[in-house]
Amino acid sequence: MVQGTARIVHGDDYRSVAKEVKKKYGIQFMLIVGFGRLTNFLRRKTNSSCGVVITVDA
Repeated sequence: MVQGTARIVHGDDYRSVAKEVKKKYGIQFMLIVGFGRLTNFLRRKTNSSCGVVITVDA
């Protein structure tokens, strides 16, 4: 069994996490974000981006 913690990030915390994910995954991340923005635009919804940071205990 693996134990750890998870926390939801948004706002400035989300932006710093997104920057690191973008650095690692590049175009894949940009496509997912772009598709999400397009979907929100077509549905006339506001952006509500957030992320989940998972930390595994050693």
